[in-house]
Amino acid sequence: MESFNITADKLEIDSKPLASYKASYSEFDVVFIAGGHGPMWDTPDNPDVHEAVRTVYEKGGVVAAVCHGPCGWYMQLLMTLLY
Repeated sequence: MESFNITADKLEIDSKPLASYKASYSEFDVVFIAGGHGPMWDTPDNPDVHEAVRTVYEKGGVVAAVCHGPCGWYMQLLMTLLY
């Protein structure tokens, strides 16, 4: 069995900002926001996260999160409920 082995330098090379996928949000079936403290600071007021979540949710896709991950879409939820 081949093991999964990724190094930090490879991850950095293969990583792209979410905004670079903006044109294809409608092609996403799932948005998953991982837990940890990162989502507490990086996602609640990030318009790219909100747009991806809104686009996937409105087409009937899955929006999921664990731990602190819901912070990534709670502002979008509040804006949807209030407006």
